[in-house]
Amino acid sequence: MLTFKRVISECAADLEFVREFDRLTNSSFLAEDDRPAIVKMVDDSTGYTDQKDQKNVQKFIAFVYETVWSRLPLEAKDPREVVEPPPGGSLAELLADERAP
Repeated sequence: MLTFKRVISECAADLEFVREFDRLTNSSFLAEDDRPAIVKMVDDSTGYTDQKDQKNVQKFIAFVYETVWSRLPLEAKDPREVVEPPPGGSLAELLADERAP
């Protein structure tokens, strides 16, 4: 059984998946050392995150929700976990916010 957190972690660990996310959303989720931004943030114990990384994480979570999680069969998901659409809006809304003047 998969949890949403595990799906996000596995997607973040897949560099090809992250590269495609960056390409499709015009993001820069990959750090210079090829670690996804979410991994860098976890590694950074100061709790500081700049707004760009935070926005990329929101977009990444929405992307994983819409492209992976929502398409998994119910049998694959942990039945104890109810996952609502991620906070911050849908991927389309997050991308539209970036394009707004």
